[in-house]
This record gives sequence, C-alpha cells and structure tokens, in this order.
Amino acid sequence: MANIVLNSNYLEYLLSYLKNKGVSHIQSLAGVSFLANEERDQECRLPKNITDFDLSIILENSTKSLSITAYQLGLELGRGMTSTSHGSLGLALICCNTIKSAIKTYVDYVALVSPIFDVKYHEENGWITLEGTPSAPLSE
Repeated sequence: MANIVLNSNYLEYLLSYLKNKGVSHIQSLAGVSFLANEERDQECRLPKNITDFDLSIILENSTKSLSITAYQLGLELGRGMTSTSHGSLGLALICCNTIKSAIKTYVDYVALVSPIFDVKYHEENGWITLEGTPSAPLSE
C-alpha cells in the first residue's frame, strides 16, 4: 500500500500553477491511480490525499512538461505561497514565539505527515540550519 504524502490542497495549487504555464490537467495527471478512464479527458475530482506513488508520477509529468527539475519546481511553487497557504501548519508557525520554536514545529510536522522527506535542524554559533533530504528518489 502506498503512503499518503500530500494533501490535495497542494496539488490544486500545483495544477493551477501548471495550467498558467500551459500544462493541462491531462498532461499533469497522466498515469495516476486515482483517475477513472472517463475522468482522464476532463477536469477531475481530486482525492483528499495524494500517495507517494501518484506524487512521483505527477512530479515526473510536471518537470518533463516544463523542462525543469523537481527542485526548481518546488522553488517556483514555494515563492508563490504564503504562510497561510499551509493551513493549520502555517497558523502554528505564525504563533510560535521564536524562529527556533517555529523550525522545531515544522520539523515535527514533516516527520508526522511526509515519509518522502526527512527534515532535521541543528544549531551552531547562533545559527540554525534546516536540512531537508528526500527519503525517496525525485526525478531530475
């Protein structure tokens, strides 16, 4: 059974971004497991959560269509989001008293909800370093 790694709210944001770049839903979602054959030719209803299997397919389709890496796609998406784009996580981060507390909250959250990324932080000489590494392969 596949692991759930992404809430569909993020997928809606990605599909909107791709549509603005000229990539159709049909191109983006080709090969995913959650679409019935009759939905492949039209706008579809998304499941509440996206599995690691489907996320891998969507990322590969998206990066190939745009001729960019998954990291470039993530950067582009991240630049267009606000802290409230992340729902309750964004609210929790805004409510933290310190940057360190916000980073710890974020690291704890990622550990709970996303088996595709490992996020760690460490503090040295007054600096906090946040390190994210994929625990599953990402397409290049």
